[in-house]
Amino acid sequence: MSRPRSSTTLTVEPRPRLTSRALSARELRAQFESIRERGVARKRDEAILGEAGVAAPIFDDSGHAVGAVAVVGDTERIVPRGPAKGLVAAVAEAAAGISPSPERAPGRDRSRRAPLIR
Repeated sequence: MSRPRSSTTLTVEPRPRLTSRALSARELRAQFESIRERGVARKRDEAILGEAGVAAPIFDDSGHAVGAVAVVGDTERIVPRGPAKGLVAAVAEAAAGISPSPERAPGRDRSRRAPLIR
């Protein structure tokens, strides 16, 4: 199975190190599986110091990620020790609500989890 074009573009070396917390392409690739399992991606001070965020994919009718819902803000408010209570679930639920058929998203555990990122 070929990798989606977007993940190939994201993992080309060398990636610019915008801050000391920026991930290398190798570190980013290593996180893909856990991002797929959780159904959300998180960032903390990777592009801008003091900025953190949580994002979840929006899927089309075919189950392909075509966009995302994200909450981005001050690191100390968004993820002081981890994501703010309820934030991950709220972002995942918002993205699932926008997706035309969230129940058909690949890997979806219909009882608990957000759609998986392909």
